[in-house]
Amino acid sequence: SATKPAESGFISLGWKPDKVENPTGPGKLLPYVWVDSGDEHRLVTFLGACAENPDYRVDPAMYYKLRRQLGTFGDTGPMVWFPWSGALFTNFFAHCWLNYAAMGADNPAAFGATHRARVDWWENARRAVRLHQLKARTNPDWLATHGQHGWGLSASDTPEGYGVPGVFPDRLAMPDARPEFDYSTFNVKDDFGGGTLAPYASGCSILFDPLSALAAMKHNQSLKKPDGTPLVWRAPDAQSRGYGFQDAFNLGKNWVGTDCVAIDQGPLLLCIENARSGMIWDLFHRHASVKAGLERLKLNIR
Repeated sequence: SATKPAESGFISLGWKPDKVENPTGPGKLLPYVWVDSGDEHRLVTFLGACAENPDYRVDPAMYYKLRRQLGTFGDTGPMVWFPWSGALFTNFFAHCWLNYAAMGADNPAAFGATHRARVDWWENARRAVRLHQLKARTNPDWLATHGQHGWGLSASDTPEGYGVPGVFPDRLAMPDARPEFDYSTFNVKDDFGGGTLAPYASGCSILFDPLSALAAMKHNQSLKKPDGTPLVWRAPDAQSRGYGFQDAFNLGKNWVGTDCVAIDQGPLLLCIENARSGMIWDLFHRHASVKAGLERLKLNIR
């Protein structure tokens, strides 16, 4: 945009009609854009590069121009991180469909993108999972929910309504990189959500750290109310009519979400099935438009 040159040439977050009663009529794009390499940003830009109609297709170079600012924490190793949210879903959402585990590191330089590190996005997500595990164990606020098996901060219902807690790595220097164009200068701060955890976050991590994810799911499933009934787990059977885990819980506030949120439960199901059989990946990558998009982006399934 004219006011924010660093954000020019990227996809807007949405379209707002001038009149609500005429959603397909005149309107304007929202003034917010997908400029970073969070999972939603990459997935939307990837789909834009896959468009069958060239009139609506985005330049594949846009995918590689998304900012890739670097950080690290403890033993994670360097990683690309999203500056506007440290929620874990920003690292695994695209993996529900894209089989990054079979792609290896990409190559932004082939598209003229400078100060954009080569990234194996599966490995990057694994490092983000490790970041969440380490910070949950550090647990600076002594929150009852967090610990060895209580990790994975992400968007969910909370006792206060809705929250998007998350944690961040420490910044790594990017010599000669331009502020805002190549990395955000926004001052990030860890948010432990007051002790609220959403089970889908650690559960979806089964794609990257299966043993720890399974241990976390078993831990969450084992939690009990004072009367001995499950605290967070609702069995998906005829008697309980549950959908698995409730959306979120907070041991310190004695709170469990009453809803089952599809955008949380859905990725959990997709990630478990991909870890089990790879079926969602296989179906997605069979599509002709996806194959064409991968070719335009010079991404290969090994």
